[in-house]
Amino acid sequence: MTIITDSIMALAALTGAVVAVIGLTAWKKQLKGKTDYELARRYLRSVYKIRDALKYVRNPFISHTEMMLALKEEGKDSSSAINNKDSIRAVYVVRWKKVTEANSDLDVELKEAEVSWGKGAVEVQKDFQDCIKKLLISLRIFIEQRVTEPGKMEEIDNIIYDGGDGDEFNQAVQLATKKIEEYLKPHLR
Repeated sequence: MTIITDSIMALAALTGAVVAVIGLTAWKKQLKGKTDYELARRYLRSVYKIRDALKYVRNPFISHTEMMLALKEEGKDSSSAINNKDSIRAVYVVRWKKVTEANSDLDVELKEAEVSWGKGAVEVQKDFQDCIKKLLISLRIFIEQRVTEPGKMEEIDNIIYDGGDGDEFNQAVQLATKKIEEYLKPHLR
């Protein structure tokens, strides 16, 4: 009788241990899945913020009010500055701050993504970063040379000014965004 009781107790303990291991494994998978899902959402949200900030920077319309506010924010005298180099520079500096803030958010998510998923998480967004750099360089050229040499910079204008969904720069941004979305799709299920 003692042997049977001990055997039942051992079997119950073994069954409990197996159930605990299975439960712990399932919980671990669920936790990893939730963590990956949340990271993928934050990563993609950061990409979308940058995409939208790039669109904002490329808006071809600059109102007088925007110019005056940008000059004020940059600490410049706004009384005599209308459509001059300082006012244009101030507008683009203020607009670019949205890109910088969104890019900082993405950097945080990229560090965590690299830890969780490896270098592929960072490499997938290289084309996206190239678009950001291309716009920044074009803006610098535009600000330095545009006012003194209008009309000689059609290629730069095509990058600086949003020409709608059909323009090459928008297409490059859309393609780079799509590449990131495809990479993150398995983590967003």
